[in-house]
Amino acid sequence: MNILLQFKQKSHSEAYDHDLQLQVTKRLIMVVIWALIQVFGTIANLVTMKVMIMTAFDISKMATIFVLLAGLIVLRCKLQKVKKYLSKINIVLDVCLIWAQFILFPYVGKNGLDSFGKLGVFTLSWCVCLGCYSTYFAVANWWLRAIVPILQIIFFLVPTIQQEILWPFILVFAIECMVIYVAFIYVYELYQRKDFLEKRKVYENYEALMQIFDDIIQGVMIVDTNYNLIYSNRTIGSLFSYTQNTRSLESLFSDIQVKSMTPRLEAFMTEPVQMFCEPEDSVTISCYLSAYCKYMIGMPAYLERLYGRYLEGPFPSGFT
Repeated sequence: MNILLQFKQKSHSEAYDHDLQLQVTKRLIMVVIWALIQVFGTIANLVTMKVMIMTAFDISKMATIFVLLAGLIVLRCKLQKVKKYLSKINIVLDVCLIWAQFILFPYVGKNGLDSFGKLGVFTLSWCVCLGCYSTYFAVANWWLRAIVPILQIIFFLVPTIQQEILWPFILVFAIECMVIYVAFIYVYELYQRKDFLEKRKVYENYEALMQIFDDIIQGVMIVDTNYNLIYSNRTIGSLFSYTQNTRSLESLFSDIQVKSMTPRLEAFMTEPVQMFCEPEDSVTISCYLSAYCKYMIGMPAYLERLYGRYLEGPFPSGFT
């Protein structure tokens, strides 16, 4: 990545944004919640205060929210058709979000605070800031999440410096907050992308290994400690005409018929195994198979249980 957190490889950038539908759905849900709260809040104010106070700016913000909601619904339905324009569409949607939460105080709405005391103004301001910050989670571009609050603070500082006596103290505190906010946003996004690159590296190594397994002519199967099938290569699918999601390990081994074993098993017989071998052919073959499983290839006891019906008696027809 460069200093602007842009990926050096285009494939990484595309992979980072691969879950496009999930991102659009997430933003859609956020905007729906925002629109519902705005409607219910307006109704609640009308019921409690018996008056609806809405300026032209408030109406424009409400209209922007519903336009944004409609745009996200259309985008989710037509995602595949507009996929190549998604970066530009995201910027437009982010601008709509920013406009809907931007505060124009004190140039707009200053007279509405005259009826509040100092504590009421402070509480109301904190609640408004919390609501504005919540909307940043729906902004797709991290640099807009970092820049817009800075612009909002600068917008507040201009009239503050003109009207307040203690403006130097306010200015220093505002700069401290701006630096901390930008630094935290940058560091969070940086390590989030680093984490993605680490996971992407593991995924690419996994894909390369799976490609090697698929290219070899030997059948390869991977199972977990509970013998659940995790992976099988194309050769296994060709040999048994099955897909990885449609067959289990038990059903796979039930299709196997042993025709012959090489090398001869007598060389791998041990004394404990020979002690229990009887002259009968069936038991002798059973001992041979058990010895081969244990000492030749280390086949686990689970596979012996799968062959249990063969190890306890004569082999069925088809086994030699």
